[in-house]
Amino acid sequence: MTQQLGVVGIDAPLPVLSNPEADEWIERALRAIGYGGGGSVVVLHTSGAWPAEHLAEVGEKTRSAFGAWLVALDAPKGDRRAKALASRLGGSVLGVGAPTGARFLAAIARASLVVTDDAGVAHVAGLSHVPAVLVSEATTESPTTRPDRAVVSAATAERVDPSAVFDAVAYQLGRSRTGSLFAR
Repeated sequence: MTQQLGVVGIDAPLPVLSNPEADEWIERALRAIGYGGGGSVVVLHTSGAWPAEHLAEVGEKTRSAFGAWLVALDAPKGDRRAKALASRLGGSVLGVGAPTGARFLAAIARASLVVTDDAGVAHVAGLSHVPAVLVSEATTESPTTRPDRAVVSAATAERVDPSAVFDAVAYQLGRSRTGSLFAR
């Protein structure tokens, strides 16, 4: 993911922290679905490793429980799954298919939380100081080693329980992020 975005270092801060045109674009797009500011914006991204219906279920629960605004986001040059996910969710959901790198970064940077089944997207979220919930196959990464990232895993990503992912989402949305907001 970082190679697609042209980021050289593994843990280096993103060199393009702000692109005014892309930032304005994401703000306009969020306003178009009714977002007026103040609420959580949750980016949902799938690479196809976790079933879209599970991600949609987590998105619906997150919207219902937290009043979150949902953004279904494709990766740049990635498979086009965001529009299908957005239509599965229905209602006021922003579906961003095949974004430019700058728009992808703007959507991630604007998010309160990123939920994904792609470790690269979770890594980019971390570089942007945005917490992430990563759905994956069994891994050696411990959630305590990265307080900004919850890893929910099973023998295969397809077997990850949506309720466990929602619990991780609820935990991440409930954490205080004051320090990370000032770091942006």
